Amino acid sequence: MELGLTDEEGSVLALLTRRPTESYKKHVMRIARADGRTGQIARTIKLADLDDHLNHIRIRRRTPDYAWAREQLTGSQQTNRETSPAACSANRAA
Repeated sequence: MELGLTDEEGSVLALLTRRPTESYKKHVMRIARADGRTGQIARTIKLADLDDHLNHIRIRRRTPDYAWAREQLTGSQQTNRETSPAACSANRAA
């Protein structure tokens, strides 16, 4: 792949890159709904980015859509863990 990235890294980067015509909320929801390992990695990175933004914003007392985005991604991470093939297998075995 170009830039020395693996296919997976390129897919994660594509998910994290906001498209020129894409609203912030649509961008967040695209990451939140992304399937598989690529989606999990992108959500983990985006959550860390949002946490950093939120830590700086608390100081300035501004609250853009970052808190909303964090809720969407956190809920999506939990849902994806519960519906992953490994989780479903573990639930059947219990």
